[in-house]
Amino acid sequence: GESKGGEERGKGEESGEKGREGGRVGEEGVEGRKVGKEAKETGGERRRGGEGRGGRGGEEKKEEGGREEGEEGKKGKKEGRKERRKGRRGRRGRGGRKGKRGKRERKRERKERGGRRGKKKERKKGREGERREGKRKRKERKKKEKKEKERGEEKRKERKEKRANERERGNEGEEKRKRDRDGAFSPACPSA
Repeated sequence: GESKGGEERGKGEESGEKGREGGRVGEEGVEGRKVGKEAKETGGERRRGGEGRGGRGGEEKKEEGGREEGEEGKKGKKEGRKERRKGRRGRRGRGGRKGKRGKRERKRERKERGGRRGKKKERKKGREGERREGKRKRKERKKKEKKEKERGEEKRKERKEKRANERERGNEGEEKRKRDRDGAFSPACPSA
């Protein structure tokens, strides 16, 4: 993959487990792995470990879910599927996309947006982080809010009426109390 410049860099990148460098897709098994190992000593190591990309050195990469050196055998079912899904025919190293923008750029954007969030979550939560609502949910929420508002208004009305009633009653009480005060002090009235 060296010949094509930075564009294609490191076909071994996301196929780190297989350690297959330079896009030899056809060859599996021993040969494929050997190619990977040699490449790791040379270009692969240099590319992964440096160039200000914050890459990890080739060896450390293996501990992270990659294969151990001697381990052979066919790829797991999932690995194969993942590889197929990634639009392998197109450009590699772009996280399943054939478009112009690379994986790194998108990663950077995600970082700027804050929080380490995977693609699926990003879809669900949108840019700002709170869950993005679907149309249906939004409608439901609106309906609910409307209902609550109406209920609140009703309650307010009731309270208002109640207060008015009490006030009238209170006034009657006051007059009576005044009469009482002019007369003898009545012990029945608490606020005399």
